[in-house]
Amino acid sequence: MQPATYEFRVRGHLDAAAVAELPGLAVREHGDETVLTGVVVDQAALHGVIERLEQTGAHLVEVRQRPAEGDPGRDPHRSEDPVR
Repeated sequence: MQPATYEFRVRGHLDAAAVAELPGLAVREHGDETVLTGVVVDQAALHGVIERLEQTGAHLVEVRQRPAEGDPGRDPHRSEDPVR
């Protein structure tokens, strides 16, 4: 798996302690959901993000891979630091 930008949507809003458990991800609120976006370097890191979200008690709604940089659909809110 090549590094790729992922978007994680969780129900509700994450508090500061939960956000601190997810370094390397840009966080924004969208309605009644929190959207976390960032570059994930490999499958192990992807599973690690999902596990950390579960540990915070967040209810994961959706995970999706975003278009690569340069693609018209790329998310401009993504973090530049990859998640490892």
